[in-house]
Amino acid sequence: MKGSKGFSLSSYFDELNKKQDHKEQRVSEGQSLTAVSSIEVLKGLKGAPGYSLPLAALARAVNMKIGPCQDICDRLQGEGLIDIEPDQATGNDLIKITDKGMGLI
Repeated sequence: MKGSKGFSLSSYFDELNKKQDHKEQRVSEGQSLTAVSSIEVLKGLKGAPGYSLPLAALARAVNMKIGPCQDICDRLQGEGLIDIEPDQATGNDLIKITDKGMGLI
C-alpha cells in the first residue's frame, strides 16, 4: 500500500468517520420514522369504527407490513396507548386505542 495513489492513514480514518456518521444518521431517521408510524397507527385507530381494528386491517389502513405494525403495536401497548386483545370472532389480534392514546391524538 505504500506506493498507492491517494492512500493515507488520515484519509482512511476520514472514510471510517463518514461511514459512522452516515450510520448514526440512519438510526436517527429510523427512530423518527418509528415515531411517525406510531402516530399513524394511533390516528388509524382513532378513525376506526369502535376505535379498534384487527391487526391486518390496521396494517393495511396505515400502509405497513404486518410485522412492523405488530412491533409498533407492542411498543404502544407497553406505553398504555393501545390494548391488544384476541378477537373472539376471528381469533386474530384486535387492536384498540386506549383513553390515554386518544388523549395524544
